[in-house]
Amino acid sequence: MDKLIEYILEHTEAFSIVGAVALVVLIIIVIELIRRPKGGGKNAPPVKINVQVNPNINSRNNNRNNSGPKNNSGRKGSNQKPKPGNQNPRPTNNNQAKGNSGKVTLANARLYAQGPRGKIHTDTIRKAMNSSFGIDITVKNNGSSFKKANIRWSINGSNGSQLESLSKELNVNAYNSVDTSFYVRDNLFSHMQPGKYSYKIWINGELVKNVGFTVCYN
Repeated sequence: MDKLIEYILEHTEAFSIVGAVALVVLIIIVIELIRRPKGGGKNAPPVKINVQVNPNINSRNNNRNNSGPKNNSGRKGSNQKPKPGNQNPRPTNNNQAKGNSGKVTLANARLYAQGPRGKIHTDTIRKAMNSSFGIDITVKNNGSSFKKANIRWSINGSNGSQLESLSKELNVNAYNSVDTSFYVRDNLFSHMQPGKYSYKIWINGELVKNVGFTVCYN
C-alpha cells in the first residue's frame, strides 16, 4: 500500500492536483480504517488525517507549460521560423548615375527657328518663314564643386561635312544648371539648301548629342 501511495505521489503530474489529493486522502482513510482495532466502538481513537501537498508540484507544472518553444503568436510547440527578409535584393543599375557623378552633363537641347513671331522650337526650319535658327542648351553640374564646361555646337550637311562650329565656356556651380544658346549666322542660313542636316553637341570634348533636322522652303 505504501508503494502505491509513493507511485501516485511520484506521478501526480499526470493527474490534476485536486484529483491526486482527493485520491491520497481516500487511500489514507482506508488504511486507517483497516489499522483500527476490531470492535473499536466509542473508545476507538479518532482517525487523524495529515495531508501534505508538495508546493513544488504546481510550480513544476507551470514550468513545464512554459518551457515549450513559442512562435510569434505565443502558441507553444511551434517550430516555424520567421520568413527571412530579402537577403539578396535585386541590384539596381546605377552605372549611368555613377558615370555622371561629378560631371557636367547635357540636361536639355531644343532647336529653334527665328521668324516674325519670334523664337519657335521646332525640328523643321522653313526658309520662307524664318530668318535664321539656333539652339537652346541646358547643362547641369552633377558634382559638389564649381566646374568650367566647354560647350561646342556644330552643324553638318547631309554628307556629314561640317558647315558651322560654335563654342563657349560656361561656369557651373555645384549641383546647378546653366542655360545657353547658339545662333546661326544669317549668311550661312541663306546659303543652306533644303534637305536633311544634323547638329552635334560636345561638352568638354565629349560628344553628347547627334540629332537630325530638316530645312525646307515652305
